[in-house]
Amino acid sequence: MADSLTIEGSSSAYSNILAVKEGNENTPEVLALIAALESKAVADFIAEKYAGAVVSTIENPGDGYDATVDYEALKDVTITVAASPTPHAEILEVAKELLAAKGVTLEIQTFNDYVVPNNVVEDGTVTANYFQHVPYLDTFNADNGTHLVSVAMVHYEPFGIYAGTKSAIADLAEGDKIAIPNDGSNRARGLLLLEQEGIIKLKEGVGMEATVLDIAENPLNLDIVEMEAAQIAGVRDSVALAVINGNYALNAGLNAGTDAIAVEDAESISATT
Repeated sequence: MADSLTIEGSSSAYSNILAVKEGNENTPEVLALIAALESKAVADFIAEKYAGAVVSTIENPGDGYDATVDYEALKDVTITVAASPTPHAEILEVAKELLAAKGVTLEIQTFNDYVVPNNVVEDGTVTANYFQHVPYLDTFNADNGTHLVSVAMVHYEPFGIYAGTKSAIADLAEGDKIAIPNDGSNRARGLLLLEQEGIIKLKEGVGMEATVLDIAENPLNLDIVEMEAAQIAGVRDSVALAVINGNYALNAGLNAGTDAIAVEDAESISATT
């Protein structure tokens, strides 16, 4: 049985980004990190390692180095990055090797949530983070008064509906539970994906502001259960279907590129917002 019944289409809007605090975009440390992540070595690693579960969005991969950076001056500097374990920290290991070849140290700190990585960049504890997409970053800044900006788009993680106790969307029954993320942009992303598949219908025009209160039609009276994104893959045995972020799917051994039941269309509102 396929693990993921529907998978989201590739979209630069949901490219996972390197984020820094506003004002630090052009520091030597950040420019060196951007160049390493936007390298052909990283793009090739993504293609070979993840087989479609992660897709590179690097437009013009380079050699991993920025000609404007004085790497010699960075030899006594440690660049720190907060990242999700999979795939972000794994991808950063490639960048780490490139930087090491110039004598530059990259320290990768892993986190299993979507809040602390932004807080530690905001307070200056770490140089940058790599775990989120721009819609999530924008919502986080608005909700928390933070001042983080995107400086590079690196990869895209397909967002999918995964099989739980039901193996197909057609098998859904009255009152079944579907788990979706509970954070702003990913909640809306999940609801729009459910609407795309004809499972629910949302109020017209709600778009990326959608919440469960905006469900206009729910023919099967499904119970849309919101929970922390990191928890969803682990509760698939207690819900009919689960809408899971790409990195957490990978953590659970799921490959959206090969296991998906259904995916978001690349031309959908959430993919182009």
